[in-house]
Amino acid sequence: MNEQIKVVVIETGKAPRITTISKGLESMQKVVGGYVEAVDLSGKATLWCNEEGLVIPLPFNRALRENDRNRALDPHTGDRGSIISLLHGTLLITGVDAEGETTGLDDADAEHYSALFATPETLIIVDGTSTLVPVAVEDKQ
Repeated sequence: MNEQIKVVVIETGKAPRITTISKGLESMQKVVGGYVEAVDLSGKATLWCNEEGLVIPLPFNRALRENDRNRALDPHTGDRGSIISLLHGTLLITGVDAEGETTGLDDADAEHYSALFATPETLIIVDGTSTLVPVAVEDKQ
């Protein structure tokens, strides 16, 4: 059986999109364009990226911040916390069940992660100092 799961796909320079893919490693590898690396996002979701994103090199996509993993955003400022990793290439967010198996996202989590990563970023390095700058997008395909 070819089970479909709801996921969020985040391409470089674009707004996230909620879609479905076939459940399984091959489908996830197809989305990220190579071997996948998992990053836990809360015990309920996993962010997948190309594990060779820096080696290939794939273009910078988004920064992962400390509060992205525990959903503890500052309610007043929306602060996502300090940067813990720079992510390259197309990203994929799936759900995860209590046994650690990959599942689809429910509607609320799909919307949450789409909103969390809604603004594309660009990485600018000047004189050895890195700065992340938000990039406007015209449509949310």
